[in-house]
Amino acid sequence: MWEITGHTRVLAILADPIHQVKTPQCINELLRAQGVDAAMVPLHVEAHDLATVFSALRRVRSFAGCIVTMPHKTAVVALCDELSVEARQTDAVNAVRRLADGRMRGSMLDGIGFIDGLRRHGIEPAGHCVYLAGAGGAARRAPSRSLWPMPVRGG
Repeated sequence: MWEITGHTRVLAILADPIHQVKTPQCINELLRAQGVDAAMVPLHVEAHDLATVFSALRRVRSFAGCIVTMPHKTAVVALCDELSVEARQTDAVNAVRRLADGRMRGSMLDGIGFIDGLRRHGIEPAGHCVYLAGAGGAARRAPSRSLWPMPVRGG
């Protein structure tokens, strides 16, 4: 039996709209399977409320972090206290960890996840170039930084 208690760490996914997300179901299944005392909930946060919600989450001691999705990935950058290299390079955040002192550390995990997935399937991307098709955050940011063709770094 999976029981949420006062010790349970709270995770969230922030989006607008939120009804289409499947992340909480998948994450909660993984957390239960691994015996982690945490639960993810979807939070429907409109853009004009994002800063207020983010500020409040800093003060929730049981809040461990969140996944950030559209349309908030770029707006959350300014709300984080620290950013990973990837978040700074893409000017976008899709994962936030609340540190013990309430500071928020933003990361961008899409590229890392993609590269790790290639490697798990026996494809070593180091030394190759990639072509990115789309209009999401990475497509928006990369051309302004003159990264094309973008070399893929190892390790």
